[in-house]
Amino acid sequence: MIGKPSTAFFLGLTSLKRQSFHEISSLKVTNSIANEVEKIFNVDPKENLLGPPKSLESLKINESIIARNSFSGDITIQRLSRDPDIFLLKSVLSPEVTTSIKLFAQEQGLKIAGTRKSDENSIRKNSHLTWLDKVDATSDRYFEIVKNMEDLAVTFVHEALRSQSEMYDLESLQVAKYDQEGKFDFHHDDYGRFATVLYYLNGVGGTYFPYAQTRENNDIISLRNLDIEKTHIPGKDGLLIVGKEDPKHYIHSELTGEEFDSASIAYIEPGDAVLFYNYRPGEKIENSLHGSLPVPCEKWIATNWIRSEKLTSSFGHLYADQILSEGLGLYM
Repeated sequence: MIGKPSTAFFLGLTSLKRQSFHEISSLKVTNSIANEVEKIFNVDPKENLLGPPKSLESLKINESIIARNSFSGDITIQRLSRDPDIFLLKSVLSPEVTTSIKLFAQEQGLKIAGTRKSDENSIRKNSHLTWLDKVDATSDRYFEIVKNMEDLAVTFVHEALRSQSEMYDLESLQVAKYDQEGKFDFHHDDYGRFATVLYYLNGVGGTYFPYAQTRENNDIISLRNLDIEKTHIPGKDGLLIVGKEDPKHYIHSELTGEEFDSASIAYIEPGDAVLFYNYRPGEKIENSLHGSLPVPCEKWIATNWIRSEKLTSSFGHLYADQILSEGLGLYM
C-alpha cells in the first residue's frame, strides 16, 4: 500500500515522498538515565537521545523517505528494523566518490586488521584497513570527500543532541578491504559508538544482524542463547545485507522455500549505506549485535562512527545530575 506523497523538513534535508507498508509500534525506553538526560533537552522520555532523529524514528518498517542534501543529492532512506534502529540509505556515494575513497586508502596504505579476542584467535580474517582524516588530506578532493561524509553522518544525530557538539565526537573515516572469505565475527560497536554509518563501496554485503526485528510485531528475542550459528539462520532470522554476490553464499543450504523470509534480507548496491544505532543513554542495545559473514569475493566498506563516551557509560546519570544542579554542558 503506497501512501500519499508528503513534504517535511528532515535533518536539514527536504523530504519529498513517503511510502507506507506496515503499522508502527511506539518505541519504549524505560531506562532512568535516558529519562533524566532527555528532560534537560526537552525531549519526550520515550525518545532515545542517542537514537535517530524524529523524522527517521517515525518511519515504519519498510517505509521510506526521499531526502536531499548538497553532497549526495536525493537519498532514499528506508527503515529495515525497529530493534535495533536500522536504515538503508540508497545512492549515498557516487561512483566517483567510492572510487576515490578506495584510491585514497590504497595510497595511504592498508594494514592487517588487528582486532583480536586473544593473541591466538583473531575475530577478523583476511581483512585490511586504514583511517582517512581531514588533517591527513593529500589533496583538496580528499579533504572535501571526508568532510562531506562527516557532515552527512552528523545529520543522523538526534535533533536535541546535534546542537550540543561538545557532547559527541565523530571518528575518522575507516576504510576496510576484505579478501575472499574475509570476515568479522559477531560484535557490538563499543567504546561509546552510538551511531554507525556503514558504506558499501563496491556493492558486496555480508553484514548480518542476527537479532534485528524486521517486523513491527516481532516478539522480543532472548539473548541468553549465544550459540548464534545454531539458533539464527541468515535468510530466516534477523537481517542480512546482500549486494551483487549470490545470497545463497550466506543462506543455510538446508533452508527451504517455505522457511525463507524476504523480510530478513535487504539488497544494496555500490554507494549505498546502512545506518544503525547501538546505544540508549547508559545502556547498550543488545540487539545491535552484528558481524560480517565470510564473503565470496573482495569487499570494500567505509565507516563513520559517532560516539559519546559519557552518555553511553554506566555513569551517565551522574553527568545528567551535574547538568541539573549546575546547568553545565557535558564534555567529551
